[in-house]
Amino acid sequence: MPTPKGTSDELFLTHPGGPEDSELTKVIYSILDNSGESSAAWLMFMAQANLHENGKSFTGSRFMPENIASLGCSQSYSLSRDLEIMARHVQALENFRNAKELEPFFKFNGKRNHLDAFNIGSLEGANKYVLDTGTTSYHSCGTAAMLPKDRGGSIDGELLVHGVSNLRIVDASIFPMITRGNPIATVYAVAEKAADIIKNY
Repeated sequence: MPTPKGTSDELFLTHPGGPEDSELTKVIYSILDNSGESSAAWLMFMAQANLHENGKSFTGSRFMPENIASLGCSQSYSLSRDLEIMARHVQALENFRNAKELEPFFKFNGKRNHLDAFNIGSLEGANKYVLDTGTTSYHSCGTAAMLPKDRGGSIDGELLVHGVSNLRIVDASIFPMITRGNPIATVYAVAEKAADIIKNY
């Protein structure tokens, strides 16, 4: 779905970005400003399911150690700009939900997947909802940024992990942004580059 109307201008005023991330900021705002670009995806799950039990990552019928899924911390919303982009999309989805054409698919005043879902009218409430429930339905990317250590990066330009001797990361975690479609072709390109680096090391 395209960015909600007026979002990019407001975002740029509140999150202009600094010199350290100027290139990434330009890319992000070029996507947000282009009405032909998709800045979020909406998946409708046309079934009933209980994916939550007391707010934990629950994967079974009873609480047992083997039924609790372990989660990695991807820091997906550690940047306030990213959090606000997603929160504004959540608010826009509420408008879709209320559209006449979609009424047959939703129970009037029905339950929501999380209590925070009743408070997404305000940006603060939408932010909290995203932080409490946000996950990815795509392949996880960008969790080990290729940036200097003092800017939160995990690896350098030679794919070497900061502070570790001779350890490289060569996978989708080093992508600066998620790719469109399946990321495997880009993973292959990263692997080819890594092979060249290692051969010349």
